[in-house]
Amino acid sequence: MTKISASDARAHFAELVGLVGIAKERVVIEKHSRPVAALIPMEELRLLDDLLGAAREDPQFQKRIAALEAQRDRTDLIRMFENPHDETVLTPESFADVAHSIKYPRPANQVLRDMMAADD
Repeated sequence: MTKISASDARAHFAELVGLVGIAKERVVIEKHSRPVAALIPMEELRLLDDLLGAAREDPQFQKRIAALEAQRDRTDLIRMFENPHDETVLTPESFADVAHSIKYPRPANQVLRDMMAADD
């Protein structure tokens, strides 16, 4: 499996398509050293679609996927608030506040009032 930065992938896209399409190599595209996308051969995509299609009909699989997606969403939310040195900026309490505010956004005027109240 090949790893490449997003900027290098942009600059060498034609070569990557050849690598994936002809050599059947997988390519992981990274942004700030984190994987964000992948290029895979069409055969693997078709196989993945078939497997996921069959598995989605299984209730146990649906429960497991829902749990994995919820865990991934929480992890992605934490990563959004990490500083460049990979030190988490959020505490568990503030993470819960952020997650709640994303799910139930407040009007801008209420946010301003809350910020002003916090300064007092």
